[in-house]
Amino acid sequence: MPNVVQLNDLIECKFYCNDSNQNGINVLHYFVTSKVGTTVTDQMVADQVSTNAAGVYKAYLPAGANYAGVRTQIQAPNVFPAVISVGGGGAGSIDTHLLPPYCTFLLSLRTNVAGRTGRGRVYLPFWGENQNTDQGRPEAAAVVLAQNWAAALVAPITIWATLLMTGRAGAVCEATIVGTSTSAARSLRSVNIGTPFRPQGLRRHRGCRSAR
Repeated sequence: MPNVVQLNDLIECKFYCNDSNQNGINVLHYFVTSKVGTTVTDQMVADQVSTNAAGVYKAYLPAGANYAGVRTQIQAPNVFPAVISVGGGGAGSIDTHLLPPYCTFLLSLRTNVAGRTGRGRVYLPFWGENQNTDQGRPEAAAVVLAQNWAAALVAPITIWATLLMTGRAGAVCEATIVGTSTSAARSLRSVNIGTPFRPQGLRRHRGCRSAR
């Protein structure tokens, strides 16, 4: 059941991509900075974010990989069950073979706060061989595609609901970095596109291996 979005809600969005052997998951958080009316729900947020994400993921993904959708959850100040949207899901548009799956585009996220609590990172997965130079650096067109991803998903997102009797209701969600507590969310101010392609290192944590 959809849940109504409230002012100052913290919303987590997990974006899912996959190829035949592996899943790629990117996580962003959004903070509701303004709201009009009472009809905007987390499902509406998920549908809008997934539609935005589908275009920029499929624009760079090779045809052998897919954008699968987004899992969205209100996490603070109240926690609600997650909702799913597969809006715009489908195969990538680039006709090329996949690079090894550990080759990713590193995006560094920055706020106005110095130190580790004021920054984050995203590894964009599943790039293609023809997006990579012989020196292991992304082609200029690939850098533009990564910039387009950042522009679509790190910029504030507005969700509108048209009401029959009272006009429009809406909410604005701004991308944030979440610190050690959900109350320490800080708005993103810039995204740095890293080159060359970066392998995700693996570390052991309680018997598991995870990307770092």
